[in-house]
Amino acid sequence: MNTRLKMALLLRSGESGFAVVIAVSLGLIMVLVGLTMTLRSQGDQVTASTQKSTERALAAAEKGIAFYQAFLNSSGGNRRLSQYPDCVTRASSSPGAVCSDPSTPSNFNQRSWSNVDNISDIASACNLTNTTQIKTYYASTDWKDVDSSDSSQGQFRLVSYKFYSGRLTRDPGTGRLIVEGRIKPTQGGNTGSTKSIARLEVGIPTTPGDVYGIPIPGVWVGGANNTIDDDGTGRNGVKGDVLVNNCNIIQANINQMQQNIVGNHKVRKTDLIMPSLPDQPDDRVIGSPADDPNFDSPHQDGTIPLGAVSGDVTLPVHTDDFSDLSNPKPRDDYFQTDFNGEETYVYSVTSFANNTTLKIKPGEKVAIFLSGSISSNVTITCETEGECNPMDLKIFGTGPVGSEICVNGNRGIDAFILAPNYIAGVAGGGNRQLNGVDAGNFRGAVWVRQWGSPGCGSSSQNMLVEQVGTWDDLPFLEMDGQLPPKIKPTGTWTRNPIN
Repeated sequence: MNTRLKMALLLRSGESGFAVVIAVSLGLIMVLVGLTMTLRSQGDQVTASTQKSTERALAAAEKGIAFYQAFLNSSGGNRRLSQYPDCVTRASSSPGAVCSDPSTPSNFNQRSWSNVDNISDIASACNLTNTTQIKTYYASTDWKDVDSSDSSQGQFRLVSYKFYSGRLTRDPGTGRLIVEGRIKPTQGGNTGSTKSIARLEVGIPTTPGDVYGIPIPGVWVGGANNTIDDDGTGRNGVKGDVLVNNCNIIQANINQMQQNIVGNHKVRKTDLIMPSLPDQPDDRVIGSPADDPNFDSPHQDGTIPLGAVSGDVTLPVHTDDFSDLSNPKPRDDYFQTDFNGEETYVYSVTSFANNTTLKIKPGEKVAIFLSGSISSNVTITCETEGECNPMDLKIFGTGPVGSEICVNGNRGIDAFILAPNYIAGVAGGGNRQLNGVDAGNFRGAVWVRQWGSPGCGSSSQNMLVEQVGTWDDLPFLEMDGQLPPKIKPTGTWTRNPIN
């Protein structure tokens, strides 16, 4: 074989080995590329799964935030809870630790949801969630299902709720609520109890409560142990809103009473305490000599004593009567006084005798402090029928428990009545009319201890009370301090890291 042929064979043999090397190399590269793509795809799947789990956990935490907001805002009693922590002392700082607050707190700083029975202004609330449920469920840091019928919705739990008092009267403070959410450990490969947990924190600002969120009651039965009528007003007709302080009134009776409410009004149980009576001004002082228009000793304004009222009387009296100098009667104008920001004629009355008619001049502000009872045949109304605002006359019953304000038949009282110890009611059927139209025997508002008694009760479903007036007619009332706070909308929430 010649030299040229040998060289050709050697070249062909060398090219064949190089092709094998290239083929093997390309194969390895393709395997590496495929492996890289597979690993990257698996990483993307893990990332996507983690993001999905995190989003679901975050959604569960958001639902937990909404759950506790709704709980705090569901009633006046629960809104009061917004100003107390869920727990003061836990067994440890770990989420889910058992609260170790004493069941009977020794001081104010130990009060919490966990010992709610010992917070008097909350435990006595009519519309408070069951206290056992508050302690064992709402104050618990156990995981709760977002939806018991759909496990895919995940779970949430309370981490903590604390309240920080504000510095201003109109800024009582802000609650700080922390909630965690997760998907259930058996879902989506989430087998660890700490996987895919999201923690959210929100501020829950509060503002002082005010009466403008509550309709002014035409009837307020403030006796918590009313034993005469377990539904408050004996199923009598009331054209107005009704508040009843007896928390033990069964719902069936309230539903029955609601059927006797005329118009768009409601019957409500309440834990609000009936406001206290305002202070009675000091008695007037008549100058002397009373018949001298220049008066050496000038009059001093104050309460005008009337004693026992009987017959036909009109107030205020705008004329002098000096016919009996031993008992001079200067006109009431001299004694008109500033009564809680309003120029008012203030009188004290020991009782109203049977068959008395008291008329009030239109446009005048009159207050009567009543130390006795009102018999059934008494009418207190406007001098000119239909021209007075019943709320311009205020009757404050100062008598002892058991005193009565009772009317019957076509008799009636047009006034705002505040008598915390009194029993009020209508004897008989009640058939009062004004200007030819059926009207309540009481027009204005009646706030008393109890409605009806054996001597002043009625089984009539006629309209016995007609609510007239607004809160603005009662500027002297001081109720804001006892009203539950209002829950303001929360701002944005914040995600917190989990250690």
